[in-house]
Amino acid sequence: EHSVLVLTGPLRTIIERRLKARRLDMPLLFHRTAKGRPGQPVKDFRKAWAQACKAVGLVPGRQGGLTFHDTRRTAVRNLIRAGVDQTVAMKISGHRTDSTFSRYNITSEDDLRDAVEKVAAYVETLPTERRIAAIGGEGGPKADQRRRKTKGRMRS
Repeated sequence: EHSVLVLTGPLRTIIERRLKARRLDMPLLFHRTAKGRPGQPVKDFRKAWAQACKAVGLVPGRQGGLTFHDTRRTAVRNLIRAGVDQTVAMKISGHRTDSTFSRYNITSEDDLRDAVEKVAAYVETLPTERRIAAIGGEGGPKADQRRRKTKGRMRS
């Protein structure tokens, strides 16, 4: 199964810039220079990730730093918060099952706060006066029983 990657905005600009600058004899967009030879495949992704993070002033790694999966998790959360349907978000993120997708779609304290604020806003729209409607006419169930007894006596 092949994947389609739709690119817009800054990410598209980066990829277009890499396409223009890439070596024509090298099919890779992202590569490294090894032993003075550019165009070599990236062999150690974690090392390349750590170098990229440090280059932009971020701390890499699991101990309080940024991992590649943090960016994937952020992308999933942004898709859902933007109102993208879950099946579309799963297709974009490459998740095939709901259970795996849900591990990336983490609920934060902000999500909980937003939910409570939405409920509060909804409750504010509810009527403040109670409207009570008697069931079975005036007087409630006991009045209904009295009426039935009265009707029964009148027939005999």
